Amino acid sequence: MILADSRPQLAPKARLRFDRLSGGYLLLYPERGLALNPTAASTLQLCTGELTVEGIVIDCSSSIRTRPGERSRSRCSSSSKS
Repeated sequence: MILADSRPQLAPKARLRFDRLSGGYLLLYPERGLALNPTAASTLQLCTGELTVEGIVIDCSSSIRTRPGERSRSRCSSSSKS
């Protein structure tokens, strides 16, 4: 069970990379890779060990609550490339 106050982060050998060819994010780890949908990529960008699970949920849920055409201040809905 993942606790609300835990601070998730990628495993040391895992990398989140933007793929210019596909225009999407990839989760790369030894011998494997996974193409991520925009929601998964945005969520993984928050898994740096700084935010708690609860903080990530709050951030992502705030992006869902915004009305169409309204800009969200949530980091979860950002499309910044790393």
